[in-house]
Amino acid sequence: MSTYQLDDHKLLYHLEAVAAWRRGQGHPLAFSIGPTRSCNYRCQFCAYAYLERRPIFLDLQRVVRLAQDAAPRGAKSFFFSGDGEPLLHRELPDCIVAVKRCGVDVALNTNASRLTPEVSRQILPCLSWIRVSVNAGERRLYAGLHGTAASSYDRVLDNLAEAVAEKRRAEAGCTIGVQALILRDNLASLPVLAAELRKIGVDYLALKPFLPHPSIDYRDQIAYDAPEVQEALRQLEALAGDGFAVIVRWRSLAKLPRRDYQRCLSLPFFVDIDSNGDVYPCGPMIGNPRFCYGNLYEEAWPAIWEGERRKNLEKYMAEQFDCSACMPNCRNDAVNRFLWRLRHPPAHVNFI
Repeated sequence: MSTYQLDDHKLLYHLEAVAAWRRGQGHPLAFSIGPTRSCNYRCQFCAYAYLERRPIFLDLQRVVRLAQDAAPRGAKSFFFSGDGEPLLHRELPDCIVAVKRCGVDVALNTNASRLTPEVSRQILPCLSWIRVSVNAGERRLYAGLHGTAASSYDRVLDNLAEAVAEKRRAEAGCTIGVQALILRDNLASLPVLAAELRKIGVDYLALKPFLPHPSIDYRDQIAYDAPEVQEALRQLEALAGDGFAVIVRWRSLAKLPRRDYQRCLSLPFFVDIDSNGDVYPCGPMIGNPRFCYGNLYEEAWPAIWEGERRKNLEKYMAEQFDCSACMPNCRNDAVNRFLWRLRHPPAHVNFI
């Protein structure tokens, strides 16, 4: 098992929240926040390609107030990611510092094009981890997959190197990781990427399957179970060393697209908030008003969470919603598998 446990859930370390859930109570542990819908890339595989790209910037003072309200109620983490490139919001570094002061762990997903040394210096001491999306080990391929200039590849690697140097200088505890999708077009370039990242000194390269959102057109034809693909991934794992890990998400690859549960039970533990301030049960629902709990500009967080709309939606998802058409292996998937087993135990559970 990887130290980072990227392919599983960590709800076992929050059993008091699980006990509250079984009593029909509780509060989200994890908040995902989209600071902006603006993005300087046009990635072919973007899960939010169905959304109109507009320069929407969330009022991050509301996010700080959200953290102040949510932390005393049991929130554990805020993850800045969402429907655009988070660091295009110029106030995000200050927000990260303020949210951390509220007593929750903070993480960031970014393309790192704006992860300047100044930004790294400010945010790395406040982050538990930062994950950078880099989906090729060659400049032109990177440009084509990410919808940007070839020079962006060099800038991102330079920014990563500066971030690693700043982490070491400040003795920050932030884990610096890179994530790449396993695609037919990029597989041959991933060993080059791994070698570059090991030289830079990042903590890991994680390799995961492409998860198609039902509303986007991009599809990849790679067969993850093909012997040549499996062998290429094993060879990538062998490139680890010197404190650098290569994490192939084998369990995610193995369980696509099968779900062994019928309902989405994980919603009490997660919340996604987009750049409009709309609050959703999960990322794939962003933009669908049918699944919106409320809006941070219109109501304070306690009113949204305790409101009848949120409670009714959660009940509908847990009892009626057919999740078979959702994104395969979504972020909530591992938690759903665990909770489904708790709610539907096998025979003879007392013979442990």
